[in-house]
Amino acid sequence: MTLPLKIEVGDRVRLKKPHACGSYHWEVVRTGADIRAKCLGCGRLVMRSRAYFERRIREFLAPDEPVPPPILPKRKRRRQSHQPQKP
Repeated sequence: MTLPLKIEVGDRVRLKKPHACGSYHWEVVRTGADIRAKCLGCGRLVMRSRAYFERRIREFLAPDEPVPPPILPKRKRRRQSHQPQKP
């Protein structure tokens, strides 16, 4: 069994997968058995279990490190149906 990471309020982290807005960077707002984090790209707050959050941390960021703008995901084009439209 591994010990939990030392995560404190105000820590900024980079996660392995991006948020829907395209940002990888989060700021910890609340800690405990669950962790509430704020996306630094769009400002959305999410709450995840500590184990889930710890597994997804790639690195801890310096508090004064500037956050790059989010990388927006490419949208897939919808396939056009070949059926005629109903009037």
